[in-house]
Amino acid sequence: TFIGVAKIKRNEGTILFEEDRRGTEMEYNTVITPKGGEYHVVLSDGSKVWLNADSKLKFPVNFGEGKREVFLSGEAYFEVHPDKKRKFVVDCNGLNVEALGTTFNVKGYSSDPSVTTSLLEGSVKVYNNKQTVMLTPDECVSYHKTLGRFDKSIIEDSREIDSWRRNVLYFRSASLEEIAKTLERMYGVEIKFKAEELKNIPFSGSIRNNSLSNVFYIISLTYPLTYELDKDIVIIDKK
Repeated sequence: TFIGVAKIKRNEGTILFEEDRRGTEMEYNTVITPKGGEYHVVLSDGSKVWLNADSKLKFPVNFGEGKREVFLSGEAYFEVHPDKKRKFVVDCNGLNVEALGTTFNVKGYSSDPSVTTSLLEGSVKVYNNKQTVMLTPDECVSYHKTLGRFDKSIIEDSREIDSWRRNVLYFRSASLEEIAKTLERMYGVEIKFKAEELKNIPFSGSIRNNSLSNVFYIISLTYPLTYELDKDIVIIDKK
């Protein structure tokens, strides 16, 4: 049994629950958040998970005596309940993030070129079948799926790790194309570029995302671009 708190925001949507009990000794639940939605779930061991928009989390109804393993596609923030006898493992697009009791964020949408793990408290081990990387607080590592490479870096501002949970968008040298993908998930819209060269423009900063119009207004103060909102479509062009 798990406890869940749904938060649908920015657009209409529903949280989808699935039971997966076929051909396995362990029973699983699956939570799928729509674009524009969030979900907070407490697992059977007391660990807490915040699931971001357009994400999917599969987890056992009750953890057994072995490792505590969950399966993620998308982005989630974890506060793992300490248990020295049972390690906690997040399986995300072929990458594993292992912790005993710690606080971290994992982002790995299937359409993204990389899977990124950011650590706030404790320590985690990030690995695949070829390489292992250890993280200490305020460090992050990105695994580039196409290149098969890990890139580790320092997080200058720890608020970056879970900014989306606090309704803040935080970007560090992100291209407008990358930002557009994030906004599409969070607001359930489609973003189109009239000028292709705008896709590669970098942006750094934090924006309180109380409305989609506000986000584009802040970005337009930095770069000479225009934006037009038409229902579920946003068109971006050069000014």
